[in-house]
Amino acid sequence: MQAMPIGLILFIGTYLSTRRRKSARAQSAEQLPKLAQKKNWTHLAPRVSGDIGVFTGQYESYEIRIDPDEGARITLRFAGKPRVALRTFSFLKRAPRSQETVTTPFRQFDAYFRDRYASPAVIAALLQLGDLDNEVTQLKACPQEIDTLSISEEGIECRLKYERVVCVSAAAVEYLLPLLLRWAKAIDSAAEPATEGEVEGGPGDGDPDGWLPE
Repeated sequence: MQAMPIGLILFIGTYLSTRRRKSARAQSAEQLPKLAQKKNWTHLAPRVSGDIGVFTGQYESYEIRIDPDEGARITLRFAGKPRVALRTFSFLKRAPRSQETVTTPFRQFDAYFRDRYASPAVIAALLQLGDLDNEVTQLKACPQEIDTLSISEEGIECRLKYERVVCVSAAAVEYLLPLLLRWAKAIDSAAEPATEGEVEGGPGDGDPDGWLPE
């Protein structure tokens, strides 16, 4: 049997990869509105033709936002203002005010979050979750791989990986929300009022997580 030309093999591979990406986008466009209707979330019309639009609403007592068009992200806003800065990427040069470096007995957790700062109250609340390594393992098992996870005083932002065509799968949303809710409840339970004149977020924190008003 004669071998296929390398050019044809590359063409078929590119074609199948493009079909897969388009299929994932089409599934998001079909399944996310159905999930939103089921959960009684609001579907905001897309600003650009061909986009899916944004989904907002409540998940239990928390405000959520799912954006499959801009950065493939899921956000969950805290009710309070817990002093916390956990990120899977490095951003801060030093601990924000009233926070300290989080060091736990859980190696996977400590390795997963490149930035790990929180108040003593939040650290205690996190440890109440139990096996933090198992929590990270569950996050990594998401049907759509997580690109970055960021937890700040505003809430939790999870950005998902995608291949060229931006999308958020309904399966990832349904899988992640219960996990993020568990983290939110624990961290939010340790929210403390800011002292007068205190700047939340620490020196040079900025807005890496996209929480500034649009």
